[in-house]
Amino acid sequence: MRGRRVRVASLYRRFCELAKPFEQDPRLTAMKQIRHHGRASVFDHSRHVAWWSYRIQARLPGKKDVSSMMKIAFLHDYFLYDRKSEDGRRYHGYRHPVIAAENADRDFDISNKVYMAIVTHMWPEVIWSVPTSKEAWILCLADKICAVQEYMGRRHWAKRYAGL
Repeated sequence: MRGRRVRVASLYRRFCELAKPFEQDPRLTAMKQIRHHGRASVFDHSRHVAWWSYRIQARLPGKKDVSSMMKIAFLHDYFLYDRKSEDGRRYHGYRHPVIAAENADRDFDISNKVYMAIVTHMWPEVIWSVPTSKEAWILCLADKICAVQEYMGRRHWAKRYAGL
């Protein structure tokens, strides 16, 4: 058990270094004001998804596009409105991936790969929007894991998984 904790803790330290530019970007920190799953803000959820995506990607064989994965994970819910308001409720699950991708493209000039991963992250809820890259599939899985954890009330996910 100790060896696993050490590996996860070192992985978490590397993740924190990669996440720092996103955590300090004022456009992203504005998402701290918007609630998402349970008590988590959109920013907290995006960081949680980025951590899980990073962990999953680290365990998979083959070439790793870590910079794209981090960008995809932090921007996948960059929709910038309160989904619990009257206007935000209507078809949020179907609409927000495209809105988030458009906002991310406008503010961050993202690649087509990042754009498509953001648009397809709600699969299978949006059945016609199937992920097309390895990073998109990782995002899809990580997003579902994190949403369930956040609804179940796991608020201190970083300390639990980093062994800190």
